[in-house]
Amino acid sequence: MQVFLTRSLLLILASLCWSCQKETSYTDLQGDWITKDNDKICFSFSNDRCSFIYPTGRFAQYEISDQVIIVRDSAVRHQKTTIKEYRFHILEHEYNTLTLVTDPSTLAANLKYSDATEFDTFNLVKTTPKHPRQYDSIAFTSSQCYGSCPDMKVTIDGFGKILFEGRAYTDKLGYFSGQIDQGTLSRIHRKLDCITLDSLKTTYTASWTDDQTCFLTVNTPQGTYNTKVYGFDKEPIELRIVFNELLELYKSIDLTLDSINAHRYPSFW
Repeated sequence: MQVFLTRSLLLILASLCWSCQKETSYTDLQGDWITKDNDKICFSFSNDRCSFIYPTGRFAQYEISDQVIIVRDSAVRHQKTTIKEYRFHILEHEYNTLTLVTDPSTLAANLKYSDATEFDTFNLVKTTPKHPRQYDSIAFTSSQCYGSCPDMKVTIDGFGKILFEGRAYTDKLGYFSGQIDQGTLSRIHRKLDCITLDSLKTTYTASWTDDQTCFLTVNTPQGTYNTKVYGFDKEPIELRIVFNELLELYKSIDLTLDSINAHRYPSFW
């Protein structure tokens, strides 16, 4: 009862605030938003897609209507596509701070097995670049897990040329190549700029088993940075945001099946 009353008061307060603050635009939301009190929570927005609550998994479509962020998340199961709708009321928004209140319908329908107090209100701050750099190349590898984690490899050079290998549980299987547009490449570089690469550990390991392992190598004029992450637990959330971007990247760009490199890309090994 107390949680319900608190949520109702927040929504009333949100409706009062909407009348006295300017409309939040898609441009205002673009970027990565994290919480200070939970190092696993993140909302990421670009022009036409977002990830929400956790920086893992596929990106979803979203829109803003009357200061409400409406996320439509689609999933295919047993050859059927289902769409879940999530609604987050914008209680307050400044340049680098954002407060969202989860709509009761979303909590009841889509987060009913979660602790309501954890997902009721999100006090977010926008990540900001710490160390703008030039990037010569990025290499990313992910492994399978005890489940359906994508097993894949990606390399991106400083001009946006991408090589992709899908090995298991990816929408594309085999070797592909393509070109990333400048906007997407800049978005990836900005996410990397938010990481203090000099402070990264070489290994981050969760306390459980049977999870996915991810490897990242970043080459810059200042040096090469390597890190290995097992599970989603110990690494900085800014690093996990980069991982999610690289895991989903191949789905949104034009890739050509590469018959020349029929067996392997030498730069991957």
